[in-house]
Amino acid sequence: MLKRKKFVAFIMTMVLSMTMLCGCLKKGPDPNAEKIAHLFDVTKENLFYATNLSVSGTGSCNIDCTFWTPTMSPDSKGMDNYTATEDINISFTRQYSGTRDYHNTLVIDDAYDQKDTSITSKFFDFKPYDKSERYGYTLVQNVNNGKTNSSGTFGNSWSPIPDIDLMNLLLPDLDQCSLYIDLSKSTNTTVVLTQDPAYGFDYYRPFVNAFSKKIDSNYIDDVRYTFDADTNILTSIDITGCYRDSEKTINDYQDKRTYYYQIQIVVEGYEF
Repeated sequence: MLKRKKFVAFIMTMVLSMTMLCGCLKKGPDPNAEKIAHLFDVTKENLFYATNLSVSGTGSCNIDCTFWTPTMSPDSKGMDNYTATEDINISFTRQYSGTRDYHNTLVIDDAYDQKDTSITSKFFDFKPYDKSERYGYTLVQNVNNGKTNSSGTFGNSWSPIPDIDLMNLLLPDLDQCSLYIDLSKSTNTTVVLTQDPAYGFDYYRPFVNAFSKKIDSNYIDDVRYTFDADTNILTSIDITGCYRDSEKTINDYQDKRTYYYQIQIVVEGYEF
């Protein structure tokens, strides 16, 4: 009888172990998931339903470029080069006028400044890579009884206008993201959520494309949401990245570029 009991206990232990390995055993509720959902619920109550909401954003994309000839050694410093900076400026306002009526205005005002740092530009008054640009747009969204009508103006080659709703960045679809509480970044006064890089950044790419003409949104390294620890309301969003690319130009010269960028969205204020 004792041997039979031991055998039954052994079988039950094996079944339980296999169940856990197969993931068939139901897990309890994730306290972090509940906390994350709570942070966005409180934020939505205050930002989405505010009579007036004001959001601003700034950013920069720094570019280092070097031109190479087909005969140059990979260890050489290149033939010509330039440095460039794209300054990103974002303004967003939202006026809420009823249960399903509101008015969004998104303004993008960017500037690009490229400086020739090649050898020829140092000794001669000839800077073929100097260039400055300014571009942007205004996107207006009117929602009446749940139906959205978008319109906008553009200048300096920004076409078509990206049709995004910035509220979808402030209040992301958590089913399409993988945010976790980042204890290494949080403080006594802030709670920081970071996107899991293993999950990818597809959700955020349309917003980066709407903010910048120079950044390749396929290269996002970090997305971070910061909340006030006392109120549980969103205060800012940070998006950063670094990458390299290259392309062939005339006579098989190669244009090698390194990009470093950062964008920060800040909740300036809201009122009821």
